[in-house]
Amino acid sequence: MGEKADFVNLCPNCEGEITDARLRVKNPCRACLPEEVAGKSYEETVVKVYEALAERGKTGKYQTVYEVVSRLADFNGFFRRAVGSGLWSAQRTWAKRVFLGRSFSIVAPTGIGKTAFGMALALYLAGEGEKIYFVLPTSTLLHQVHARLKEYAERTGASARILCIHGKMGKKERAEANKALKEGNFEVLVTTSQFLARNFDSVRHIRFDLVFVDDVDSFLRASRNIERVLILLGFTEEVIRDAYELVRAKYSLLFRPRDRELRKKVEELQRKIDEFKKGRTGQLIVASATGRARGLRVKLFRELLEFEIGSTRANLRNVINSYTEMSDPLRQAADIAKKLGKGGLVFVPVDGGLELAEKTADALNRAGVRAVVASSENAERALEALEKGEADVAVGVAAYYGVLVRGIDLPEVIRYAVFVGVPRFKFTLNFENAPPGQVAYLLDAVADVIDDEKRSSELRRLANTIRRRRNEEDVEKGRRILQEILSDREVLRKLEESREVAVVEEGGVTKILIADPKTYIQATGRTSRMYAGGITPGFSVVIVDDERIFNQLRRYLRFVLDEEFVPLGELDLEEVRRKLEEGRKKKKKAAGDPVKTVLFVVESPNKARTIARFFGTPSTYRIGEIKGYEVATGRYILNIVATRGHVFDLTTDRGFHGVIVGKRFVPVYTTIKLCRNCGAQTVENECPSCGSSDYLEDAIWRVNALRVFALESDFAIIGTDPDREGEKIAWDVALAINPYVPTIARAEFHEVTRSAILRALEATREINERLVESQIVRRIEDRWIGFELSRKLWEAFNNNTLSAGRVQTPVLGWVVKRYEEHRGSVKVFLDVRGGGARATFETGFRTPKEAREYAKGRKLVVRVASRREEEVHPAPPFSTDSMLREAGDRMGIGPREIMDLAQDLFEAGLITYHRTDSTHVSPAGMSLAREYIAQRFGEEYYRGRQWGEEGAHECIRPTKPMDTDALVRLLREGELNIQGLTKKHLYLYSIIFERFIASQMREAVVRRAEVEYRLGELEKTETVNEKIVRDGWTAIRRLPVVRVVEGEFEPESVRAYRMATIPLYSQADLVALMKEKGIGRPSTYATIIQKLLDRRYVLESKEKKRLIPTQLGIKVYSFLTENYAELVSEERTRELEETLDAVAEGKKDYQEAIRETYEEIRALVSGKG
Repeated sequence: MGEKADFVNLCPNCEGEITDARLRVKNPCRACLPEEVAGKSYEETVVKVYEALAERGKTGKYQTVYEVVSRLADFNGFFRRAVGSGLWSAQRTWAKRVFLGRSFSIVAPTGIGKTAFGMALALYLAGEGEKIYFVLPTSTLLHQVHARLKEYAERTGASARILCIHGKMGKKERAEANKALKEGNFEVLVTTSQFLARNFDSVRHIRFDLVFVDDVDSFLRASRNIERVLILLGFTEEVIRDAYELVRAKYSLLFRPRDRELRKKVEELQRKIDEFKKGRTGQLIVASATGRARGLRVKLFRELLEFEIGSTRANLRNVINSYTEMSDPLRQAADIAKKLGKGGLVFVPVDGGLELAEKTADALNRAGVRAVVASSENAERALEALEKGEADVAVGVAAYYGVLVRGIDLPEVIRYAVFVGVPRFKFTLNFENAPPGQVAYLLDAVADVIDDEKRSSELRRLANTIRRRRNEEDVEKGRRILQEILSDREVLRKLEESREVAVVEEGGVTKILIADPKTYIQATGRTSRMYAGGITPGFSVVIVDDERIFNQLRRYLRFVLDEEFVPLGELDLEEVRRKLEEGRKKKKKAAGDPVKTVLFVVESPNKARTIARFFGTPSTYRIGEIKGYEVATGRYILNIVATRGHVFDLTTDRGFHGVIVGKRFVPVYTTIKLCRNCGAQTVENECPSCGSSDYLEDAIWRVNALRVFALESDFAIIGTDPDREGEKIAWDVALAINPYVPTIARAEFHEVTRSAILRALEATREINERLVESQIVRRIEDRWIGFELSRKLWEAFNNNTLSAGRVQTPVLGWVVKRYEEHRGSVKVFLDVRGGGARATFETGFRTPKEAREYAKGRKLVVRVASRREEEVHPAPPFSTDSMLREAGDRMGIGPREIMDLAQDLFEAGLITYHRTDSTHVSPAGMSLAREYIAQRFGEEYYRGRQWGEEGAHECIRPTKPMDTDALVRLLREGELNIQGLTKKHLYLYSIIFERFIASQMREAVVRRAEVEYRLGELEKTETVNEKIVRDGWTAIRRLPVVRVVEGEFEPESVRAYRMATIPLYSQADLVALMKEKGIGRPSTYATIIQKLLDRRYVLESKEKKRLIPTQLGIKVYSFLTENYAELVSEERTRELEETLDAVAEGKKDYQEAIRETYEEIRALVSGKG
């Protein structure tokens, strides 16, 4: 493969210019190393490269790579001697972070080797003269660690002095320990966190190079331990106070973002802290299996050590959720348990209580299933019987704090759960025992069905207050309000129709049932647990006794966890049993690298946060300008970072506008700079808009941060957008980080959902070089045509703010031509109303006055010529152009704003990828629509349609069967953690959702009338929708219906006016034209139109949002078409788009495509002088 590109500042050694070919083989530039060097492994390559550089006296920045890799190899040998096996992937990452001088948290499952890593690291660093403090949660663990440290020291020959202080020391032993502590005669100190809290004064004089906290949850019980450990690392009390003040100030700034004094205070405190951090302080590692850091004080780690502690997600799980309709529930439960064998939990509804649990256990025992009841009195005995195999199942109550729901951790024993009835809450209408969460839920549900808007708002505010504060006074107020409102049978009826609750009569008493999804999630979570190597599989069956509350449970799982229920009848329980058993065997046999650490690169920080939150509260790290989000998925520890879009662009000072011309065309890329003063983007060292050079934010800072993240990792996966631009970003990033990481792969996903991300991680591919070449061609052609023609415009108009573009110019031409056609199409119209009828006639009169005179004394005649019933099909789901058109018409905003809103919805995981030409619907999309339609309208309304051929992308559709009302409720209840959604986001989401669902619904049957209107000699015929005979897709999308009134009517009002018969274009019209004529792409539609507006070639009218060319725009278009028509014609632009497609498909060599454009431009431009 020949050289494809040069990068101005990417050499990993001298930071000079380097080719893509060198970066591919993980080598520095030729100036640093003339000959390529390669090893059999990444590590060997690094060593050989460094040795070759050293031999030439050229070692530079590459020394950091070498030192980390060589030191890791040395530590790996030490670890192997100590533990008996080499470092696992996660442990290698932790070690590299230590060698890079970083502090961090480790939130990972038990069994991944956190403590063993900490012990070996302590001895290794002690051998290098560093002082280490090992802080443990309990005395028991302290003694175990002390014993193993001595064992590791003996195996490795480490001579570190280990000082272990504990409560069982004798008087003499304690005195010796205190003396050693006072004099610092040790390398490794081992104590409990309780010792640190009680005896801090005895250690505060010691400066530690590393503090390793095992079990941060226990450590943080004494919150002052945070300040204590920071002092031990070398931070002063003053800087700690400043940092805490900064934490508080930043928190206040969330609520007072415009407070200038507060912002100034934040900046001043930040400056003082940054200045202190230039000095050397020690490192901190905090480890936990769960991570439950709470409060503002823990944010000190963020301000002083640049990391935050995350937590694993309690519902990180691998459960098959199934259901079956209830017939004979106890027999059904027994049959399921017999087929699945030992290790089951059987749950009865909370309203059945212990009595129903005992009845269920008796029935199971009679059926041959050994069952024990687990209650608060005998929970330990019941679980012991289950663990020892003396019982097959344990039976308990499905309550959130029930003994079988929480606090059990027997992943090798518990494999499945059976629910004899849907987990639920049941209340009488006095709501006396309704818990706060359910009171808030019901207040929201009632607010949605009552007609009084003011009252609705009050109820929602109270619901939010209850969720936020859990104040008993507020909860009691909510109970009283519910009791009062729901005494109205009409409100109760509406509430039941809303499908948010079930209303039942029991013994003459009305009761309300609500699904209890959190108990279901918690209970089924006992069957599936994360371990070092993955997540054990679990299984669940719900025997459905009420379809309404089951549908609530089903929706919740789909919306919040991205999980679905499957009918039990579709599953082979023998196969399920085999998989459950295999999962447990796999856990027992887990060996080798149980969890892989992966650097996962996306474009947007919003997308990075969204993905991270699928798997828990992420631990965060900041390196320079880049923030990393670290989470455990079971198989991987993902460190998710964002590039913030493109990082490189063509330089302006090399070759022909950034392209070296020779036998091959080689683009020269440099990092993009963003002007913080005016927001302009450039590749030069001075802002072309405002002339500033002091406020340029250079993307090289992001590149360098990405390289550090890569150096810590064993594997990088790049998950940028699945299109041409996203592929180029992936290629750029891969080249930039390639010398720093052993392996790189590409992940592709079309929706940001948990399941889509997990699938993408398991189905990685190589970067598509053809697609990258297509982007290279596009960018070069845009640069060449734009720069050359823009310069001609500057010369002709003496104005260097003008620009021209290959797509921009023909689109400007459409606006200019349509304006000319519009001005020449003005006619006089006559609008007549009478007798409930209305007609507008196009006339041949010269003036409105003549038209009004004509109408005098004449009657408006309305007659139905014919009527017919027709099946009316729905529109297909959105592609980018149709979304921009409809959303623009309905929302009254332009394509750029719509695309920004859609980008936010995509990154929030609410819609599929929004840059697409396709209307194709995947099987997953049809399944989603079917679920929503069947539940909302009935199964008979569903008509699944694929709509188009399968391609690279799908249509734009929602990712969940969740309409806007459901979305708003989940946001309000805090079940979906999506920040920054505005009313415009929700409006666009509703437009996308309704269009997609309608596309999957049955045809509507509509009665249509052909109506004739006559006023004297003026005639007009139109077809109108008179009546919807049978509902279909029209149940979710409005179809205008007109009431036709026949007869002769005296005009009640007559209005004559001039109007053009050819309307001016709107932005949406231009998008549709670009799609129709094959110029531009979904990713560029909005940008092209915006450029015309920004250059003031085109103006948009305020009211009707129509586009009018300016005199400047008309002159620019005339100049370009008169002088360079061959370059800017619609036909030539379409040919270039076809060329790009041919390159992407491998049908045309990209070098040939560049050469053709080069020769054409040089000939035309030079010929015109």
